Amino acid sequence: MLSKIGLVLLLHAGYSLSGYRHFKLLKNDQDFSIPLDILLQIAVGAVLCLFFGIISDQPFKKLREFKNNVLYDSFNNNANFKDVYHNRGKLLKKYFIDTKGLNFK
Repeated sequence: MLSKIGLVLLLHAGYSLSGYRHFKLLKNDQDFSIPLDILLQIAVGAVLCLFFGIISDQPFKKLREFKNNVLYDSFNNNANFKDVYHNRGKLLKKYFIDTKGLNFK
């Protein structure tokens, strides 16, 4: 609930900043500094969204609960990743030489 209030604060701060910028442009004022109340809305809204968005959604899961026992290091041992002589560059080389007239050596 508090993360949704933070989102509303951020949306209101964006709308207020847009209105303030439009007001400054109508006055032909080149000095554009963000007012303190809008900065406070942005800060409070961001803190509420980040903190309560992380805390309130779901509890963190334990790493040992996952059923997949495949290690991250084993993905690099795939034979398809190690084939450096038969790749798409070899196929695209013919296309670029035929259509673009480029010569790669």
